[in-house]
Amino acid sequence: MMGRSRYAVMGTLLFVGLAACVYFASTFDVCETRISADKTSASGKHRLVVFHRDCGATVDFNTQVSLVPADAVFSFDANPAFVSVSGDMGVDAHWTAKGAILVMLPRAEKIYRKDDAASGIRVEYRQKE
Repeated sequence: MMGRSRYAVMGTLLFVGLAACVYFASTFDVCETRISADKTSASGKHRLVVFHRDCGATVDFNTQVSLVPADAVFSFDANPAFVSVSGDMGVDAHWTAKGAILVMLPRAEKIYRKDDAASGIRVEYRQKE
C-alpha cells in the first residue's frame, strides 16, 4: 500500500510542476517594449504613449501608439495600439487644440494598423515631409 501512495504523491507533484511550467510559459513575453513618448491630453483624462516593440528575429521591429487613461500604468496587453508601423523611423503623436490626436507617419514604412478613432477620440494622420 505504501508503494501506491508514493506513486500518487510523485504523480501529483509532477502534474503540478508541469501545470506551473505551462502557466509561466504562456505568460512570458519575449518582446521588449520601450516607451519613447508619453503625452497627457489638455483635459488630463488620457495619455498618448508611443512605444517600440522588439521581438527578436521572429517579428519586425515596430513603433506603435496607444491611448491610456491618465491614471493608469501603460501595459502593451491592456492598452492595444491604434497605430502600428514597421521600423523606428520617428512616428510622432500629438494632441491637437481640438482634443483630437495627430499622428505624423514617416514615408516608406509599412503600416500594419491605422485606426480613425481611439476610445471615441478622432485620430488624424499626416505624412512627414
